[in-house]
Amino acid sequence: HEREVGYFFGFVGLIIILIQGGLIGRLIKKFGEWPLAVAGPFFVAIGMFFYMRLAWHPWLITLGAAGAINASGRSFQQPTISSLLSKHTDPKDQGVTFGLYHGLNSIARVVGPIVAGVTYPLLNNTGHFLTAAILVLIAAAWTAALHKRATAPSVPRATSP
Repeated sequence: HEREVGYFFGFVGLIIILIQGGLIGRLIKKFGEWPLAVAGPFFVAIGMFFYMRLAWHPWLITLGAAGAINASGRSFQQPTISSLLSKHTDPKDQGVTFGLYHGLNSIARVVGPIVAGVTYPLLNNTGHFLTAAILVLIAAAWTAALHKRATAPSVPRATSP
């Protein structure tokens, strides 16, 4: 089984290399950063639902689709979020912003497995995938709201006489 697990992770890694190593630039030029930052979590959620399906139908094609879709979504989201943070942060505040961003990522890597452990037994031992899907869909909605706010025309403030 170790060999099959290695093949799976190699496959997922190849998807990540292809997207982040060359395709992401073309996709950004075609669609823009905001749409990819919003679409990425949707892809991750779809991948999580495919992982859930494996509990009832353990088909290799489903596993491959889950891995490819999930890796694609993460590869769309991570580089574009970093770029958008850089572009929408005052240069003098970028150190604090990226420090907070990476700090929160680290906290998520600690809290995530705890939450996954608690939700794992649900839905035929797929609760952690459902939890992840819900969280990334919330992230997608939040990113879409930030995009709307960032691109909304600014209303000039009235000045006092």
